[in-house]
Amino acid sequence: MINLLHIEDNSADHFLVARHLQRHGIEANVVCVDSQEALHAALDTMPWDAFISDYSVPGLDFGQTLSLLSS
Repeated sequence: MINLLHIEDNSADHFLVARHLQRHGIEANVVCVDSQEALHAALDTMPWDAFISDYSVPGLDFGQTLSLLSS
């Protein structure tokens, strides 16, 4: 089981990612966040194995998000 943090503001896109993983037999705990506050809270909840991010989520600066994820 992998822990995947999905930074996405479109629930349909989040559903597609989760369904794609499931269809290919990848067991994943996929958590979606769509705000700076939710991102910070999620980062404090568990160790993440991977991140998938939409480049343009309103309220999130991609450069700051990338810097936060890499620290």
